[in-house]
Amino acid sequence: MGRSESGFMLLEVMVAVLILGIVTAGVIDIFIYSNYRVTSSYLTLQAVHLAQARLEELRAIAYEDVNNVDKIPYPGEPGFSYSVQVAPSALGYNLKTVTVTIYYIERGNEKSLSLTMEKGKR
Repeated sequence: MGRSESGFMLLEVMVAVLILGIVTAGVIDIFIYSNYRVTSSYLTLQAVHLAQARLEELRAIAYEDVNNVDKIPYPGEPGFSYSVQVAPSALGYNLKTVTVTIYYIERGNEKSLSLTMEKGKR
């Protein structure tokens, strides 16, 4: 009478569980990283939209009324703030270079995104 070969040995089961654990840890790491990238992309896209909206508002007002704004909270958008820098354009021709910078916090670090336009006197 020989030993039965129909079942798994404890060592085989432990090796299978170890391999499954390593694979699962790798997959979980991928999910965590992809979640970070999705959040980062969302915040960057939101900052672009807010900067574009602020530039459109500045485009609609009179040339003389476009002035510097120190960093202040963005109205209605918690976690975002903005500043506006206005300088004479290097091109001349009664132009102002207007730069809107959006600030936001991502994973504990402050990030910023800037968009620039030329504002002409009409």
